[in-house]
Amino acid sequence: MRELPSYLRVLDGGGEGESGSASNPFGPLRVGLIQSRITQDQALSESLNDLERRIDELRFRFFTVLDTLNTDTDLLALQNLSFLSEDGMPSTEV
Repeated sequence: MRELPSYLRVLDGGGEGESGSASNPFGPLRVGLIQSRITQDQALSESLNDLERRIDELRFRFFTVLDTLNTDTDLLALQNLSFLSEDGMPSTEV
């Protein structure tokens, strides 16, 4: 079996040099730095997904409240208009 170049070896200590590092064409890599970067990216991605989900929930609630407000405002306007007589003055009839 052909051996892989040192920069293609898994970053679990399989590279040359000290344990926990591997070589690549740009120099040695430290497993902890790469792992923490992946972990940070995953955490940021999860946070972004959570924020997007919460924004969707708030947007839904906002439009629900807006629809309720518009409906109730229209009903109140119709009720108030029904108290006016044809000349636009308040009706004395009950």
